Amino acid sequence: MMTAERFILKRKGFFSMILRLALSASLLLAAAGAFQARNAAEAYRPGETPDRIILNWTEDASTGFSVTWRTSPQVKEAYAEIAEAGENHEFAKNARRVKAATEAYETDLGRAHSHSVTFTGLTPATRYSYRVGDGHSWSAWNTLKTATQQAEPFTFLYLGDAQNGILPYWSRLIRAAYAHAPDARFIVHAGDLINRFNSDAEWGEWHQGGGWVNQIMPSLPTPGNHEYGRLEENGPRTLTVNWRHQFTLPLNGVEGAGETNYFVDIHNLRFISLNSNLLQKEQAEWLEKTLAGNKKTWTVVAFHHPVYSTAVRRDNKELREM
Repeated sequence: MMTAERFILKRKGFFSMILRLALSASLLLAAAGAFQARNAAEAYRPGETPDRIILNWTEDASTGFSVTWRTSPQVKEAYAEIAEAGENHEFAKNARRVKAATEAYETDLGRAHSHSVTFTGLTPATRYSYRVGDGHSWSAWNTLKTATQQAEPFTFLYLGDAQNGILPYWSRLIRAAYAHAPDARFIVHAGDLINRFNSDAEWGEWHQGGGWVNQIMPSLPTPGNHEYGRLEENGPRTLTVNWRHQFTLPLNGVEGAGETNYFVDIHNLRFISLNSNLLQKEQAEWLEKTLAGNKKTWTVVAFHHPVYSTAVRRDNKELREM
């Protein structure tokens, strides 16, 4: 028979082994996390070749659009070229070059430069090709068509809350959406594009998931609560640094909500983005004026927080009443 003393010693040995296994597992998980973080840093760190190229409409989608992209800080000057699209490469001979606005910014993966060009004075209902680069290293030529100034049927895509599993799963969604409606004129992103506002790797996944679709189909994004976070434990909630460095959106909204609250006119539709995270009263007043001056047949208003929610503790009463 086993004595009580031997039983206790065996139990101590058993629990000691369990503790060692648990510590080993923790160390392995920590090592895996560190390895994943290093991989993310390498995968999504900027280089001298343009990446994260994305289109946005200007206030009047019949006469202009913007293109934004990213490089490493080594690229000091950048350009975009544009020409009316042709059936062969001869169109490029007529391209005009526009110098980009270049800004430095820093994320958790290091420093980068954002570059943006807004093309204006374009001809309505016309196909244009553009490319971006530094004069030596260029992107592919991409093509889109400006909107008409008359009523015309069209399609757009609506995507909400990419947020989690962006590259492995959300990429399937946006590609399926494009396959279903390849002639869609733009994409509405209704907030929570990523999960952690300051994770540049998640933004890298978002851009990689959209891929070349972002380069031919303008995006109209609206920020969600996950685009905001605190840089310090008790600090104010701030908008991700990536937002204004990766989107170039109309500046026709409420002061203090630039490039998150705006409107765009396309065909016989006015699209309005509201930032439901802040300045709600000011935006409600702005919305009344914007709707009063709207001559378009259709209006689409997008904002992230629901006025009615099935989720517990998410009754946005103040927003609903406004």
